[in-house]
Amino acid sequence: MSVKLEQVKEQTRDKKEDKKEKVFPASWYIAMESKALGKKPQAIVLFGQDLVAWRDENGNPVIMERYCSHLGASLAISKRVDGCLECPYHKWRYDNSGQCVSIPNVENIPSKARQATYTTVEKYDHIWVWYGSKTPLFPVPVYLPAEKKRQKDYMAFRFAVESKIPIVTMIENMYDYRHYTSVHSLPINDKVPIEYTLQEQQHPEQQNELFITPEAWYRGVIDMSVEKYVLEQFGGITDGIFRILGIKFKKMTHIIDTWPTGHVLTMLFDDREVMRVMLGSTPINANHSIGVALVRVKKTGNFLLDIIFYMLFAWQSKVSSKKDLPIWGTMKIDGGKIFVKDDYLLLKFREFYRKWIDKAE
Repeated sequence: MSVKLEQVKEQTRDKKEDKKEKVFPASWYIAMESKALGKKPQAIVLFGQDLVAWRDENGNPVIMERYCSHLGASLAISKRVDGCLECPYHKWRYDNSGQCVSIPNVENIPSKARQATYTTVEKYDHIWVWYGSKTPLFPVPVYLPAEKKRQKDYMAFRFAVESKIPIVTMIENMYDYRHYTSVHSLPINDKVPIEYTLQEQQHPEQQNELFITPEAWYRGVIDMSVEKYVLEQFGGITDGIFRILGIKFKKMTHIIDTWPTGHVLTMLFDDREVMRVMLGSTPINANHSIGVALVRVKKTGNFLLDIIFYMLFAWQSKVSSKKDLPIWGTMKIDGGKIFVKDDYLLLKFREFYRKWIDKAE
């Protein structure tokens, strides 16, 4: 009788799990910085799950369920033995696929003695994790400034922002160009003409650069006439140096290349690249996210100007991003249902985002 009752409970639990709404798109996410994962396992939380990150005997990152399939001991306080993670409680050992390969005094290891694992890739000094299917549906997006053959052409800067919001709020923020005025003081009005478009083809500046596979790619382009605005906004010493060097800008362009859970932003002045930023996301749970920005400021060949550009664009990127935090921290999740024409690209992005949620298994 008790067995049947347990079966009913298990069936009921499964049915409830089937009804859970999917909230994370099938995509690549940033789990952590590479340097944060050394020889010791690390407890992490991703996708609302308690996980453990560790390196196998070859130094490759592994991310898997934190609690041992035996009696639930935390593998985050375990140690690596013979290339495996050894549970501190009864010495069960798990390999980098999550399979239990050794139990003291037990010859026939139960087939279900395993930990679920995630596909990981170590790239651009971060550990990336794939979520949503057994095998990735597209590769980690290309970020050319961080590739070895291009690193010497850029100056690097990194920062992260954290807020109690879904990752979609953080990502779609780039397509909400009207908040550039209200939050970031960018004077978008009749005096600063702006064109904001959705593009299905590569921008001329990137025709020969593969960013991501077409089905996982979404792009918006902002063009602004800003000759006077740029100098006024920089102001002070920077304004004076720009004038001495004879630097003037007539147009600023933002090219936003998006995969389901992140961007590569390219900023151009008069069609000349000055900066690129890769923004990846780390979902702690459905309503708690971290945005990781990998900033690369393009070198000009002029030492003085390089210093100015680095201080201006790298520092300003961080300051600008944090202006959204006080608002994000008080937003109602899924609040607001009324839209206007300026929300077109944002709503189109939500359609794109939803498509990849539907792809998650």
